[in-house]
Amino acid sequence: MNVFVDTSIVNNLLDLEEHRENDPNWLENVKYLNLILKGSVAAGSVTLYVNPSIKQQIDNTKDEKRKTKLLEKFREFHFTEFNLTIFPFQFPAKFVSEEQATFIQ
Repeated sequence: MNVFVDTSIVNNLLDLEEHRENDPNWLENVKYLNLILKGSVAAGSVTLYVNPSIKQQIDNTKDEKRKTKLLEKFREFHFTEFNLTIFPFQFPAKFVSEEQATFIQ
């Protein structure tokens, strides 16, 4: 299975041990991240894809300690960079080619 994740997920992976009981989005993310990480990702049946800009966002993190930890998480989960965005970006998103659409499916 291929899963495309955004920057917030990379940050959430670093902060899984935090407690944000008043944040329903956080609680939902933690629930599903734990299911994926302890099952499919650990078993190797899920590939995590990210937009290449996520690495750049991590590199731009001003807090050096956090940046180091984010880079460690990025390497730990072997995120695969993948980008189909056509600029200027338009909704609905369009695939560059039928071959790429088939690859994602």
